[in-house]
Amino acid sequence: MPLVLTDSEISGLVSMEDYIRAMEKAFFEYGNGTAAIRPRQRYQVPLGGDRFHMTNIIGGAVPGFGVSAVRLNSWPRQKTGQQDKPAVTVTGGWGMIVLFDLETGKLLGLLMDGIISDLRVGATTGMAIKRLAREDACSIGVLGTGRQARSNLEAICLVRKIQRVKVYSPNADHRARFADEMKARLNIPVVPVDSSSECVKDMDIIGCFTNSDVPVFDGDLIRAGQTIVSIRNTDHVNRSDEVDQKTFLKSDRIAISDRATLLDNKQGELLNLIHDGKISWENVVELKDLIAGRARGRVNDRQVVYFKNNTGMGIQFAAAGKIVLAAARKKGLGTEIPDELFTRAR
Repeated sequence: MPLVLTDSEISGLVSMEDYIRAMEKAFFEYGNGTAAIRPRQRYQVPLGGDRFHMTNIIGGAVPGFGVSAVRLNSWPRQKTGQQDKPAVTVTGGWGMIVLFDLETGKLLGLLMDGIISDLRVGATTGMAIKRLAREDACSIGVLGTGRQARSNLEAICLVRKIQRVKVYSPNADHRARFADEMKARLNIPVVPVDSSSECVKDMDIIGCFTNSDVPVFDGDLIRAGQTIVSIRNTDHVNRSDEVDQKTFLKSDRIAISDRATLLDNKQGELLNLIHDGKISWENVVELKDLIAGRARGRVNDRQVVYFKNNTGMGIQFAAAGKIVLAAARKKGLGTEIPDELFTRAR
């Protein structure tokens, strides 16, 4: 019978190491042409005044995990200045991951998407940093103090021997709490700082893990050998520039999660620079090609390399969903629901 899992049941169920391994397997299959995705689809309808409803759909299948997944989100929102804020009391709206068995087509599970989404982003970043950052990278400046900042930092610390972390958020209390929590969790120094410029200064890795639609640090501060990663990106309904154009232009290599989504979602922060001839497609590489060994990331320790985690992908939710579902069944967690509720009469 299909299993329903809540975020509270999913939290702590699978280690970040296992999430990273699952992402590597999924992207390897995608690079070899066996896994499949559809570019992320988002659309909105007006609700009157400054309110609107946005739907988010991400689908994909990974044969190695035996599943197909669809991630669905329902987001009533309202426009407030340059950023969109939730117009409902439930933070982030409603979301779920629907898992289907590839062989039988049967519904396997309905999983709340909050925890899994945070961790699959972090795991994907870890997988990328493992191939893009200098081998001796040991410090990171973290911009942002939310759940994504926590999961991304944890993953990076698993693939590089990080010895020093600086963190910046405009909210002093947030950065202090983040520093205390992550220092205890990771057992390494985490120092809150008073500005974004201080945060990125002399760091081997710069991590932008925010919900900002405007640049969070000055690209003029980038130095040779650094690796930059950002997770905020443009879609059909919202333009986001978490990093500035200088960051793109100073990068010797730009890695992205998926080119098809970059084009379909019209992600102008990179596409405009390519169309204007300021960046060549030859300097842009997809994660699937890095993981499958068909493309190179960093060539030398002097290069500036930027990983733009530009989209959510169905293969991420398929792989992460399957390992979470297996772990939950092993521990007897979740709520089973009858197959008959989802079996169509033919």
